[in-house]
Amino acid sequence: MIIEEDNEPKPSNVFTPLVLDTMSIDQLKNYIRVLKEEMRRVQCEISKKSTLMQEAESLFKS
Repeated sequence: MIIEEDNEPKPSNVFTPLVLDTMSIDQLKNYIRVLKEEMRRVQCEISKKSTLMQEAESLFKS
């Protein structure tokens, strides 16, 4: 059984975008790279959780 720690910070569902006006073109391009990598990371997590959910559902359908 997995026990979650109550002390762990809960993720915020609020994304706070950066102020873009003060960033250079290179900084903006880097920011895009960072955001794309974060999107890939989130998509991977969604995929893992979807697979686990499907596996769990298949156990209960029998």
